[in-house]
Amino acid sequence: MEWILALANVILDFFTWAIILRALFSWIAPERGNAVLQNIQRGLYRVTEPILAPIRRTVKVQGLVDFSPVIALLIIYWIRRLLVILLR
Repeated sequence: MEWILALANVILDFFTWAIILRALFSWIAPERGNAVLQNIQRGLYRVTEPILAPIRRTVKVQGLVDFSPVIALLIIYWIRRLLVILLR
């Protein structure tokens, strides 16, 4: 059972950091000539959009602020807590 919890933690950590990095990258526009940053941003978008899009459809964007990353991080936190309770 411990390996399931460890694997789940690795996966949830990956998505946590991907969402945080996507939010940070959304504040900075990569330079047009910087292909590395553009590729990182595209990769983060592809990984996180399946998680953020359903949340964004449910919770409307308020002005210029998109709360879907914060809500996704809260959901990941709750999933992690639930797994710890169920698997220990």
